[in-house]
Amino acid sequence: MAGENNHLDGDDLQVVVSFVIPQGRTEITVTEALDQAFTESKKAGLAPLWVEEQEVLNMSLTKMDVLVMDPFSGLGFNHVASNLKCTLVGPRCLLACLASNTPMPELPYPVYTAAMKGMIITTSGLEKNEKDKIKLMVERMAGTHSDTFHDGVTHLVAATTRSQKYEVAVEKETPCMLPKWVEEVWKLSTCQLVSAVEPRFIRYRCPALLGVTVSVSQLNRADKELLRRSVETHGGVYSGVLEMDKTSVLVCTSPDGDKYSHAKKWKIPCVSSEWVFDCIEEGYCLQTAKYRIDRVQDSSSTAKQDQIVAGLAEVSMSSILLNPDESTRSVDDTINCSTMGFDEGLMSTAKGKTTADWLEELELCKVKKAGMFLDGCRVFLSGFTESEQMQLARVLKYSGGTRLTQLVESVTHCVHSVVTSNVASDTNRLLEQLDLSPHMVSIQWVVESMRLGKPVPEAEYPFPPPVESGPFLPPPSLIQPGPLPDTDNTDTTQFEANLLAQYGAAAPPLADQTTDQTTDQTTLTDTASMSQVQPFLAGLKLELIGFNEDMQQDLTDWVTEAGGELVYTD
Repeated sequence: MAGENNHLDGDDLQVVVSFVIPQGRTEITVTEALDQAFTESKKAGLAPLWVEEQEVLNMSLTKMDVLVMDPFSGLGFNHVASNLKCTLVGPRCLLACLASNTPMPELPYPVYTAAMKGMIITTSGLEKNEKDKIKLMVERMAGTHSDTFHDGVTHLVAATTRSQKYEVAVEKETPCMLPKWVEEVWKLSTCQLVSAVEPRFIRYRCPALLGVTVSVSQLNRADKELLRRSVETHGGVYSGVLEMDKTSVLVCTSPDGDKYSHAKKWKIPCVSSEWVFDCIEEGYCLQTAKYRIDRVQDSSSTAKQDQIVAGLAEVSMSSILLNPDESTRSVDDTINCSTMGFDEGLMSTAKGKTTADWLEELELCKVKKAGMFLDGCRVFLSGFTESEQMQLARVLKYSGGTRLTQLVESVTHCVHSVVTSNVASDTNRLLEQLDLSPHMVSIQWVVESMRLGKPVPEAEYPFPPPVESGPFLPPPSLIQPGPLPDTDNTDTTQFEANLLAQYGAAAPPLADQTTDQTTDQTTLTDTASMSQVQPFLAGLKLELIGFNEDMQQDLTDWVTEAGGELVYTD
């Protein structure tokens, strides 16, 4: 039976619209979608007709025929689809075209829904069976699948951000989606009218670090933890181990060390942590070229100094963990007598929160919720590591503040890390040279301002913190130094002994030392040198096998610091 003139194909031609009744069913017992599409077709003046599935086997079909089937299976469907000469659609596709008054899709394959009508999809990083599955679903939703990326491609479905197609998609600003996007659109489109570009599907956009395995080197524990959370939250994999066939990038602070040399050998990009945070902020994986660590300028002396101090504190903490029965006197002496002149690490922990503790409270979700609590504040950051500065830059961005990378007259606040109790030397020198007097506050001031929703009084969180008054002490020259315990010299190498014990070896014997009143009086310089791990592994090559990622990373840092060389199996 011929239908009336219609607008489905955009031409004034007569099209025969036939609804196929599956074997074993009747016009009454067909699916709800098929019955609804038949009713809407009649309302649109298409003059549809019902045909039995068996009749389809003997029909001479042409391009003027439209067959509507549900389900897409059975003898009749297989017969028509194997040599498609007509338009074969599902009821949802017909309903969508009637609702939007648009032509039927003219495609050389069966179309069940119109959720991806007009879209051209290509894929990247998928296994063959998954790619075939995605291709079939795209075609069933009136989309087109392309094996290559060309100018007409509207979406990329990717399993990783480390591919050439992904890089082209980013350059052309083509949306990059997860395979789950196609699956969810297909699932919903079989029971309701939807479009794949609806806002509800935005959550299936490809995470910025999808498929990226990040290894780290030269970062302290707090920085590693921040980086790990950031990487894993945005689709990546954090690994403490550098592996030739698995690691995508190495994040480090300087172009040296065993991990760096092996990464260069294996052609693994070595980048600063800024690359990770910029990828997250931009929403897609960036090229590594401008973040390569061997092309980045050296950090300021202040940042390097703070990293050294933080490293010494970590070594001292390791000594405590490995020697729980030892007196803490030697540890305190080591910390307090550092040539840096800082109260650091363990002292900060004993008296209050560390910089890492305060930064943990500055979660972006809390910052955004607090609103523009630093609106109008122009902030200079002092004493923070590179990754800490990146985190604080984002905090300032969402809190209305402005971060200035140089000390200038317009700076209103100088925010300090609490890893030390003194202003960083470079910052102090510039403040004096330029005769500047911004508010000097600790990182706690930012946290408390966030909690209150506005800047809190700077006087409550000054930096340096006020020195607590104590009992009068005579000048140092009048204090007679008492003799140190006989075991003081052996304590300084206890860390090496315990580390060597893990490899089934004992610490090297100590040379006989004679002590007298002169040698017992350890000078500031001598004590400072004791705060560093001696190169007792110099000339030795070690390979770490069987440790978990965290322990492997710690051992890597300790072995390198002790002068040893790690080897990696290719």
